Amino acid sequence: MSEHVFPASQQVEIILIAFQFFQVLFLWLHDWIPLGRLNDVSAVRSQDTMMCLVVVTLIQNVPFTIGLLFSVLRSGTKGRAATAMQSTTIVPLQIAAIGGWYGSA
Repeated sequence: MSEHVFPASQQVEIILIAFQFFQVLFLWLHDWIPLGRLNDVSAVRSQDTMMCLVVVTLIQNVPFTIGLLFSVLRSGTKGRAATAMQSTTIVPLQIAAIGGWYGSA
C-alpha cells in the first residue's frame, strides 16, 4: 500500500508560497492598516485596547507564520521530506493499529 509522492515543480512551489505569504501578511496587517473596504481600523481600535489588540494579533497570527516558515523550509526538497515521513511515521502507525488494537482480542 505504497503511495507515490509527486513533488511540485519549483515554479508551482514559489507561486503557492507567495500566495501563503500574502495571506499571512494580510492576517498580520488587517487590524492595523486601513485596507479600504476590507477592514475598519477605527472600529477595531474603538472596541479593544492597544494591549489587547497586540495580544490578539500575536495569538492568532503566530501559528500561521510558523506554517509559512515550515512551507518555506520544506520547499525545494522535491518530496524527500514527505517520503521520509511516510516511511518512518505512517507505516509503523498502521502496523501498530492493525496489530495492537485489532489483533488483541
